[in-house]
Amino acid sequence: MSYDTRIMLFITGLSRSLVKYDFPEIPVVAAIVRDGRIVSLYSNDVETTGFPWRHAEFCAIESLATSLGNKFLCDCDIYVTLEPCDLCMAMIDAARIRSVYFGAYNTKYGSMFNYSSARLTPSIGGFYESDNSNTLIDYFGSMRSRDV
Repeated sequence: MSYDTRIMLFITGLSRSLVKYDFPEIPVVAAIVRDGRIVSLYSNDVETTGFPWRHAEFCAIESLATSLGNKFLCDCDIYVTLEPCDLCMAMIDAARIRSVYFGAYNTKYGSMFNYSSARLTPSIGGFYESDNSNTLIDYFGSMRSRDV
């Protein structure tokens, strides 16, 4: 496992820009890295598509596996601004991704404490945690103010 600060900083900033420009999705960004380069980069696509499983991790894995013609991404790491949920963690395990690096902990739906089966993929979290948490707080705050 080899963490790259630049990648986490990049997706943290990208997530922040989604809030700034009123992107219609929860601002979670995932990047899949292979040989030190981002090879797949996605944000959530749930609201746009209407499919509840179109999380950033799902979109990034699906796209890369399709383009490579290989369901296994053994030589890849995934960086995510928010701790993956159980669904995404199961998909990460199924794709055999080498490691997971995430920003904010997801105390409600995060897989670190909820994922029922033995996790196969090593996960390390808390990178730029306050920045990533504040992005989500700002997003949901702006959504609530629109509803009033």
